[in-house]
Amino acid sequence: MKPSKTLLTACLIAATFATPMALATPVRAMEVKPDGYPIPSLEGFVYVRTFSYDGDSRVPGKETRIEKWINRKGDIIYINKFRGEKYSYLYVPASNKHNSYTIVAWKEKGIYEQKYGYYEEWDIPDRLLK
Repeated sequence: MKPSKTLLTACLIAATFATPMALATPVRAMEVKPDGYPIPSLEGFVYVRTFSYDGDSRVPGKETRIEKWINRKGDIIYINKFRGEKYSYLYVPASNKHNSYTIVAWKEKGIYEQKYGYYEEWDIPDRLLK
């Protein structure tokens, strides 16, 4: 049985569009440093605002409070909180947002041992949901 012309065309189109997209998206795995990554310094940054965000599907509503800080160069730091506890920092350099990273205190308060790249997603640590 020969494959249909429509099926071959669909596969060719999918391969044409999927390949460049896959190559454009950097693949980086979450990094772990047991003793923790340093917290970004807020020196030279100015507080902008706090807003609520629905960042975890396991919790109904807009459960995450996010503080936004910015400096003169345009670098941004977002501090994520859940039930009043800081659990992650997202650093976005103005020069190249693809160099952004997030550090998360997954196991215990104050030890930011997980680091995620620009395209990676993270959740509220399980320890905070109890």
